[in-house]
Amino acid sequence: MTEPDIEFVLDEWLIYPEKSAIKRNDEIIHLEPKIMEVLVYLLKNANKVVSREELTEQVWQSRFASDEVITRAISVLRKKLNDTGKVHRFIKTIPKHGYVLETNEQVIEHNDAVEHHREPEPVNTLEIQVNRFIKPLTALLVAVFSIAIAIAIVSYQYFVDQRQPVANDNITLRIDDFTATDKLDSSAMVARVLTEQLLTTLSNSTVTNVILNSSILDDITSSGNEFLISGAVKEINSEFHINLHFSDSTTGSILWSQSFAGEKANWHQLVSNVSQAIEFFIQVAHKDKLDLKTLSLKTLQAAILIHQARELRFVGSVENFELAITILQNAVLTYPDEHQIITELALSYLRTRGDFFNPDNLPYVKRLIGQAEQNNYHGGVYWLVKGLYQLNVDEIDLPTAISHLQKSQKKVPENVEVLTLLANLHRINGDAAKATELAQKALQLEPEFSLAVFYLAKLESQRNNNVQAINLLTTYLKKYPNNYGLSHLLVKLYNGTGKFDKTINYLTQINLENQRERLKEYIADGYFFVGLTDKAIETYLQVDTISPTHQYQVQCMVLMLERKFMQASESCKLADNSKNPRGRFHYARNLMLQGKYEQARLRYKQSFDTINADINGINLQSLLDEKVDYIWLLSQAGEMKQAQQLATPLLEVFKQSNRLGYLGYGISDVVILIALGQEQQAFEAFSVALDSGWLQWNHWLYSGPHPALERLKADPRYEQWHNYIQQALANQRIKISQPDNLVSR
Repeated sequence: MTEPDIEFVLDEWLIYPEKSAIKRNDEIIHLEPKIMEVLVYLLKNANKVVSREELTEQVWQSRFASDEVITRAISVLRKKLNDTGKVHRFIKTIPKHGYVLETNEQVIEHNDAVEHHREPEPVNTLEIQVNRFIKPLTALLVAVFSIAIAIAIVSYQYFVDQRQPVANDNITLRIDDFTATDKLDSSAMVARVLTEQLLTTLSNSTVTNVILNSSILDDITSSGNEFLISGAVKEINSEFHINLHFSDSTTGSILWSQSFAGEKANWHQLVSNVSQAIEFFIQVAHKDKLDLKTLSLKTLQAAILIHQARELRFVGSVENFELAITILQNAVLTYPDEHQIITELALSYLRTRGDFFNPDNLPYVKRLIGQAEQNNYHGGVYWLVKGLYQLNVDEIDLPTAISHLQKSQKKVPENVEVLTLLANLHRINGDAAKATELAQKALQLEPEFSLAVFYLAKLESQRNNNVQAINLLTTYLKKYPNNYGLSHLLVKLYNGTGKFDKTINYLTQINLENQRERLKEYIADGYFFVGLTDKAIETYLQVDTISPTHQYQVQCMVLMLERKFMQASESCKLADNSKNPRGRFHYARNLMLQGKYEQARLRYKQSFDTINADINGINLQSLLDEKVDYIWLLSQAGEMKQAQQLATPLLEVFKQSNRLGYLGYGISDVVILIALGQEQQAFEAFSVALDSGWLQWNHWLYSGPHPALERLKADPRYEQWHNYIQQALANQRIKISQPDNLVSR
């Protein structure tokens, strides 16, 4: 890259529109062409508000430039310019008006700053009309091309850079010289440039082998995986029209043809768009292992839509899932005979909460499964969706669900969603080795697949590798800081391993405006864990309540933290209407902390019965704290036989489980042993817990230590333990003012 290529300077950044790159010191970052056009337009209108409508008109000139498209383009620019903090340095959002690129000095167009300067060609802001195909194509495919090619969706952009190509799988392409059917010099020039552009673009692809000049086709033995790209250009009125043909090199038969058109004044953008459209198609075909020799045009279009929806799901944000659903909903209407779309839509509905299944969408999923069965479609994703759906509604048990997903894996062995979701079922089933193998394979195929990161981090934590789990999450969140599921898991690991200061520092430096309220509540939890009760209460009161029940939960929580247990009774009782099973125990816990143990025991039993929970169950995911409380209350009531019956299987499970981190049992063994009267064993278990890093002495569930821990005072080491905990928490309180920088602002 030579200095004369510079056209703009923005503070420390040098902007090279023709190279579609930006440079700072020795760092060179390449941008997709449409992203560069947005940057150039904002630079030319620096310190002025540019509306979304203006960007749509001046940069895209396409009705398919939706709000999501523009939002993502701005997001990519901010990331590339390191402009992702709470207060943006360059590109700022003006609510209800648009965006402004702010700079304290005039944006310098590099006219005289470089010796031997050549006059730059005008930067065209008009998007060639890729949607203006001559042959009738659906608007839906055009929209996807506009999204995927023109504005380069973030997920695809990141993933392609990480994949390792398999050379012997590459698609061999022969690029024939495009011709000018009207014999005009201008058309011949466009044809020549298009041929060169296709050669350049496709030769740089990691999944193609490119050969020039199809005229020698008969003299070369075909590999069986060779295809020919050819076509012609002609001028009609004020436009150039390009007809492109994709043929089987072995048979010479044309597999499909496509026509594009664009204004003459913007012919170079037309050429670029055609080249990128073909490159995108080839990338999709290679990644999804499409049979290019048998694909109909409709199947090809449907495959591209499915691919785009998958790429959106890979990143895992709520917005991406919503966009994936929109694409597939329209695709179902446009391509009713492409039955795979139905199951892809069902999977998108099932996963609309990213790393968590969405029960609200189960009726839609059931209907779509029924449609697939009516169409006699039983592809790989069908078995995935059916297995997960039936498991979620308790129609099948876990081993049967695993069997369904194994059928899915056999049909689509490199589908990363299948691999990852099957890994999770093996994890739940206790087969950590198989789960890890599948999750790691998924990440090898898609290094930045959020769901695989999510489950692999859980696996590492459950194997007591909490440092590795946290590193895995923080590495991903540096690039995708708005992933709710991973943020949620990260703060659970921080709190679960006694790193409360990291919870607070992490959550206070990311943008929580679009995050769920539970993440905001985690800040308050962290403050209470670290011993800052007033700050915890203040933070809880700032949480936006989303329902009357949620409001009662917050009121109950605040009054309990203030240790106003009697005043909290009414709010806690009303809070028990929560749909969340863990939200059914507020009043029972309130009674326990008031010292009304018999009433509390009966209320715990009633709450278990209300949610049809099996209190004999030993699944650590299922109400462990509540089961431990109930065992302790049974001991207080003298019902030691029942307490022993419930405690024994739990203590056995603890021997094979992690104390800290995801699904860690913490000091549940300590409370149970105290309840059973085995105090010496309880004291030793508490000492082990402290040595391993446990620090949840001040627990928000109990407005302080669990009441059973009062018995620790009988051990001569109690004062030493207590001083150690208080000093450790004091050290963390100091660190709260020193924000952790693991995740980019």
